[in-house]
Amino acid sequence: GQLQRYEAGPPTDENEKLMYVVEELSDFTQKVIDLSQGNCGQRNLFPPLRSEFGKWEGILEEQLPCFVKEVEEVIQNYEDTFRGAELPGFINYSVFQTLVRNHVKKLEEPAKATMMSVRDI
Repeated sequence: GQLQRYEAGPPTDENEKLMYVVEELSDFTQKVIDLSQGNCGQRNLFPPLRSEFGKWEGILEEQLPCFVKEVEEVIQNYEDTFRGAELPGFINYSVFQTLVRNHVKKLEEPAKATMMSVRDI
C-alpha cells in the first residue's frame, strides 16, 4: 500500500486520514474483485493456498477421532451420573459447550499457524 508515504506514522490531518483509508480500502477491494474473478496477477495463488488449507484440513481430520471419543465418554459419564428425564444421548448444554470450547482451544494454535502461512503467501 501507501505506507512508504507515512514512514513517520499514520497521517494526522483528518483529510489525509480519510484519503489514506479510502485508498487502502479501494486497493483491498480491487484485490478481492481480481481474486474472485480468477485474476491473480503474475503469480497463481491458488496452488499454495490449496496446500496450506490442505494441511489445515489434515489437522482437523486428525483431531476429529479424539473429539468424537471425548464426546462419547462425556455423554456416557453424564448419563451414568446425572441423567434423569433427559433423552438418552443428550447432555446438558453447558457440558457440551465446555467440550466444544476445549476442542476449539486445542485448534487455536494450528489455526493461527495456518493463518500466518496464508498471510505470507
